[in-house]
Amino acid sequence: MNLERDIEFLNTYDVLEELGSGSGGVVYKAYHKRLQKDVVVKRIKAEVRGALNDRAETDILKNLRHSYLPQVLDFLEYGDELYTVMDFIPGKSFQQLADEGVRFTQKQILKYATQLYEALDYLHTRPVPILHGDIKPDNLMLTPEDNICLIDFNISGMLEGNETVIKGYTPGYASPEQIADYRRSESLQNAADRESGKTSETVITGTAVADSGADSESAQETVVTSRRDNYQAGAVDVRSDLYSAAATIYFLLTGRVPIPENGQIRPPREVNSAVTEGFNYIIRRAMAQDPADRFPSSEAVLKALRGIQKLDGKYKGLVRRQNILFAVIMIMIAAGALLAGQGRNLIRREQQEKYSGLIERMSEENTGLRQQGVDDSERFEQLYLDAIAIDSINISAYYQKALHYYYSDEYEEGIEYIYDDILSRNVLTEQEAVSDIYGILGRDWLEMNPPDYQQAEAALTTAIERGGNHSTNYRDLAIAQAKLCQIDEARETLQEAKEAGLSAAELSYAEGEIASAAGKWSEAVRSYNECIALSKDNEMTMRAYLGINTALLSEDKTPDSLLAAASSLNQAMRDVPAALQLQILQSQAQNYIDLYDLTGDEKNAEAGIEVLQRVVQNGWADYSTWFNIAFLQEQMADYSAAEETLTKLLELYPGNYNTYKRLAFLEVDLQNSRDAGERDYSDFQNYYREAVQLYSSSGSGNDMEMQLLTQMEQAAIDGGWLSGEE
Repeated sequence: MNLERDIEFLNTYDVLEELGSGSGGVVYKAYHKRLQKDVVVKRIKAEVRGALNDRAETDILKNLRHSYLPQVLDFLEYGDELYTVMDFIPGKSFQQLADEGVRFTQKQILKYATQLYEALDYLHTRPVPILHGDIKPDNLMLTPEDNICLIDFNISGMLEGNETVIKGYTPGYASPEQIADYRRSESLQNAADRESGKTSETVITGTAVADSGADSESAQETVVTSRRDNYQAGAVDVRSDLYSAAATIYFLLTGRVPIPENGQIRPPREVNSAVTEGFNYIIRRAMAQDPADRFPSSEAVLKALRGIQKLDGKYKGLVRRQNILFAVIMIMIAAGALLAGQGRNLIRREQQEKYSGLIERMSEENTGLRQQGVDDSERFEQLYLDAIAIDSINISAYYQKALHYYYSDEYEEGIEYIYDDILSRNVLTEQEAVSDIYGILGRDWLEMNPPDYQQAEAALTTAIERGGNHSTNYRDLAIAQAKLCQIDEARETLQEAKEAGLSAAELSYAEGEIASAAGKWSEAVRSYNECIALSKDNEMTMRAYLGINTALLSEDKTPDSLLAAASSLNQAMRDVPAALQLQILQSQAQNYIDLYDLTGDEKNAEAGIEVLQRVVQNGWADYSTWFNIAFLQEQMADYSAAEETLTKLLELYPGNYNTYKRLAFLEVDLQNSRDAGERDYSDFQNYYREAVQLYSSSGSGNDMEMQLLTQMEQAAIDGGWLSGEE
């Protein structure tokens, strides 16, 4: 059957291109007309289809929902063909990035490792546990949001009954037992074929990556079906995925594929001395040659990753020094107590008063950070250290620090701190105020990018169960439930929040969130406006304005809806302190860019530039900020300003082909504005060819603007404006 003919018959997809062969099938990029989004369509080969049907794998995979896995949208049957449809993941694989010379800090790698094992923990803990079976840099994408996505899991092994689908292996990333299991299965299959007089057929493919072709050298795979009864001890299980994930992180840390030498893997710290002791320990244990010596589960790896600083020798040394210092202090206090009981009581009282003063000052710092965006992290940290030096088992200082992470928008760091430094200590979790910690944890999960509403719901439910019957916990639980499409439950929870004393402003904000989740946009705008009118909390006011912006543009972006949204955010910039305006400015800049695209009115371009320059002045600019400024300047025919901005962008972010692409377009516009006899397209050609060189090594897929530049160069050559020589 022909895929393009089949899909056209279904009248749902436009096939854009073939991406390559992989894991038992051929992969295409397509456009889903109804959903109006790019998707990946995979035609399943006959060798794998039988295993899928026998195991009801399709239904299981369609129900997977996780932030770091692509969504399986559908399974289609037409004739003898079976297709899977899943989200198209933008970005590049970590293998592509490594080939381009991109390197990451250990802090970044720790984040990616945590996300990877979170995805595995989700797969491994399904009612029918799912193994990925081929984790490697080629199958790990980095999205534009700086999050990972683990792809090519749709033909994964499933630990159900006696059967599993055994894929081949990728040298350096497959666990020893997976290699042995594959070879054993292949041998069994060959023996069966010989008995029946058949010739064993091996299906060798490359791994499918959403935006790249196949790499047959790095991933030769044989898809066979075998029975668990034929396996020896140590057959493939979840620990095999733990090994492959660790091998992938090993590659990110060292730049080397972890090939065994004399049966052993060199510790990553020996390859790269900058690798911390904690990371070295986790990777080595996860990659132990004997599965029994590895972590037992993804959850166990996650716990180690979240407490990685405790595994580091420097941290241990610091703890020892702190313990010694604390012991000395306690000895001195004890000695003083022996000398004078009255003096002991005085010291205790003075220490308690000092501790209370420190907590009060920490609270004041947090209030200033929340309301005005004023932050002195070093001063706060010193207050925290002074407080726990006085009383290390009182939860108050830990609560203030967790709150500080939240107000600083450091949600991931806050989650790690709560798990590692608070919830891991019984002396703290037994205190009544631990409910407040769970409340902060829930809000951290709500604000993560992307948010994890399930984790937020669990944490906030625990907060309430532990006695945290605060109205804000009910409010945020209602919001989490609304985001999970549990609208009725959200309304019931919000009623409990109201009964618990939730303020009118907070109630209106939560009602806006629930209405927005239910798609009742007018109702959402009305509730957000009520919140703004009532609120004295700058952060809540800011969030309500952002909610209005989303609601106004939810159905369709028209000049009228964009003008209404821009007007609302202009008011937000007057009502909200400048230090809290980053998200407002980013949303407003996009509003003006969209307005200019729809209307061509230069006033909108000027307004967009003004907003973006405020982002720059506040020190919040990133690549897209400068790029959008240059784009708008070019559209306004301010070519010198656009060139200056793009030149600065080259200095800040060298090696990005998009900058040279924009310079090439700018040069064409500049020359076209001149008389024919004064035009010189040589700079255009230089910029274009520099863009081509960078683009060809970027693995960025099909860029229609690059194709347009190619046509423009050829037209200039044909017209005698340029030489065709390299």
